[in-house]
Amino acid sequence: MKIFVNSKDTADYIKELSGNSPNLNITENEISGISFRIIAFENMTNRELLTQGIINFILYTENKKFLCGKDLYKEFFSGAFITSEKKEVDNTEDVYTALCSGFAAVAIDGMEKVIILGVQGFMVKSIGEPTENAQIMGSKEGFTEAIKINQTMVRRRIKSDKLRIEEFPIGKVSKTNCSLVYMSDRVDMKTVDKLRKRLKEKTVDIVLESGAVRIVADEHPSILFSQAVPEERPDALCQKIADGRIGIMIDGTPYAVIVPYLFKDHFSSLDDYSYKVTYANIIRFLRYLAYAMALLGSGIFVAIVKFHPHLIEGVWLDSIKEGLEGTPLGITSEMLIILLIYETMREAGLRLPRPVGHTISIVGSLIIGDAAVRGGLLSPAVVLVAALTSVASYMVPTLIDSTVPLRLLFVLAGGFFGLYGIGAVFLIYCILIYSKKTYGVRYSKGIFRDIKPVRTSYTGNSK
Repeated sequence: MKIFVNSKDTADYIKELSGNSPNLNITENEISGISFRIIAFENMTNRELLTQGIINFILYTENKKFLCGKDLYKEFFSGAFITSEKKEVDNTEDVYTALCSGFAAVAIDGMEKVIILGVQGFMVKSIGEPTENAQIMGSKEGFTEAIKINQTMVRRRIKSDKLRIEEFPIGKVSKTNCSLVYMSDRVDMKTVDKLRKRLKEKTVDIVLESGAVRIVADEHPSILFSQAVPEERPDALCQKIADGRIGIMIDGTPYAVIVPYLFKDHFSSLDDYSYKVTYANIIRFLRYLAYAMALLGSGIFVAIVKFHPHLIEGVWLDSIKEGLEGTPLGITSEMLIILLIYETMREAGLRLPRPVGHTISIVGSLIIGDAAVRGGLLSPAVVLVAALTSVASYMVPTLIDSTVPLRLLFVLAGGFFGLYGIGAVFLIYCILIYSKKTYGVRYSKGIFRDIKPVRTSYTGNSK
């Protein structure tokens, strides 16, 4: 709805939009007989800054005469009212959205426009150390819930005139502020246009965290591979932006989303650029090896013990058979059970308070595993293999959500069809990786170049 000519009517309508909210403050003032109203939500604005601005404006204009509201309106924009941001809005819905974002609104009699003042002052969490994806030599700063602070952390690291930050609302109901961050000389602008369109048209009504944006940003959604990955570290986001990727920031969450995220990106770390070349390549190779172990280890063990025991040397085979003889279940069922128990413990540890969560996940797993082995319910070899493959998955934490279901699938394939079943499933897995594209870039791009020894550097992009 358009702004009313009478400032009182505008203020009353906005109050009605808020459901007569008790924390909506409306202050009436008058200069040269012209009435104007300051509208703001309590605790959303910096009260000291707003009050000081009003006082200074009244003192500055006390000896001036204004014939109509238009003259007073121009005076607000002339610089007499000093604030970090100042814009005009011509409909009440946009005014209300701005108020909910911490702005203050000035409605003047005789004007069908409202002035929006940037005097935000709501409480936000201070910048702290990232809780995930720890780096030894990297920055200790992590994103916070305020999008403006996150934008500042990126701009402070990339001082190039090619850095672009676009901001627009997403979510029809929540109207959450969203930012696209990229470097105009390193990204394909067609990709930016496509992503911007998807975010504006396909997001859910209420966007509260990065998960809702990841689903929309993923051009070809898959239950196994995500091409939009959250990132909590501003330095890691800046590195991907320099490589030609696009960052998506969402107000209210300390996670940005990187698009497109290729398969090889899961195996790289900022610390790789701080190590000597040889050591960095060894660590990167170990990540690929750990991922292969996490994915295939449990299934291959089940397949060999059940269908191909001749591949194991005599002493090892006797030890494994001795452990299996006293258990009531088959090796396939045992492996599935212990893997599910481990995932249950891991999820419980994540949801509980951190000190208690670590105790539950570690002590609980040890006690349950030991009791299951001593009670003859599970084989020691099965528990050991399940533990090794589960721990190996933490070397590539961004792929855990796809590693867990795939690991169970490989166990089933090995338990029913042996190594031939694992080989068939792995072939399908490779076909899916190499056939997938994301925003015109092949998902598998750079895998073999990444595996072989290369000199680590910050150069390259995804165009």
